[in-house]
Amino acid sequence: MNKQGIPMSDAISAATLTTHSSTAATIGSALVITSTFALIAVLIVVGVLAALVMMALTPPRSGLEFAGMLAMAVSTSVFGGPLAIEWLSLGWLSIHAQIGFCFIAAAPAWLVARIVANQLSRWRDAKNPIGTITRDVREARRG
Repeated sequence: MNKQGIPMSDAISAATLTTHSSTAATIGSALVITSTFALIAVLIVVGVLAALVMMALTPPRSGLEFAGMLAMAVSTSVFGGPLAIEWLSLGWLSIHAQIGFCFIAAAPAWLVARIVANQLSRWRDAKNPIGTITRDVREARRG
């Protein structure tokens, strides 16, 4: 018997159980943290690949258009990516994940620049640009 009046075999069992349960809790939390980081890493890699594919599928038609699309994508990546990280409270991510997030933020800007360039080109090449713009605005209002 020990000082508390508990038989020694029970005291050893309780100590062993406590050690095992704290070890299991430590291993369990390590697995959760590892799986969370693995999920984030996979999402960043998939997002970057998707952004690259989208950018490859919407190439610019001229050097001037490329410069405009690149400027818009870089500025969105540099300013919009960190803004989104702060707004979504993702500051706890590693710097690599944050850089990946910033790169992914550039993809929508690239696509928007491409859409705007296509629309402006369509309006410029129209026989009646004012009529085409007016018709497009009316259609946009109607929904």
